[in-house]
Amino acid sequence: MSYVPHHGDSYGISKEHKRFGYDPTTKKCVKFTYGGCDGNENNFATRAECRETCKDYSNYDPTDVCKLPAERGPCMDNIPSYAYDSRTGKCVYFSYSGCGGNDNRFETKKECMKMCKPKSEEQDVCSLPVVAGPCTDAYTRYAYNSKKQKCVKFRFGGCEGNANNFETLEDCQSVCGGGTTKPTKPGQGT
Repeated sequence: MSYVPHHGDSYGISKEHKRFGYDPTTKKCVKFTYGGCDGNENNFATRAECRETCKDYSNYDPTDVCKLPAERGPCMDNIPSYAYDSRTGKCVYFSYSGCGGNDNRFETKKECMKMCKPKSEEQDVCSLPVVAGPCTDAYTRYAYNSKKQKCVKFRFGGCEGNANNFETLEDCQSVCGGGTTKPTKPGQGT
């Protein structure tokens, strides 16, 4: 049983399906839209079916999945995924094969962080400085500027930054709060 509902893909199929999946963070069966293909076992036609199947998981600690190693699985697909690395305390990108593996697998870095990142560590991330790093790539990223008490846009060079580095404004705000400001110069967020 996979603990996180996978919404699946539609592959051009125009009909979407209203389904139910067990949300381990709320410990409730929740409605979601299933695309019709590539879902997982956490996908039920009715809320009652979901509740009956998942009642044994009500005492399950969802952060247990965060202690598992990332597992690609034996199939041949390459699905962009994230897993929590308990040694480094970070959500890391990996390519999921499409079958097998384990439940330490998330569609987005945000989902991974929401499930696995301890709240006390999240607050520490928000107090770190904005670091562009020494490399020369120019990735648009967001970081929390604790002096301005806002998430700011900056250019990340691609290496040697810190954990105060979010791919989207929404990710930054969900972890640290605060609005956004535009940087004064490229590469600067302070």
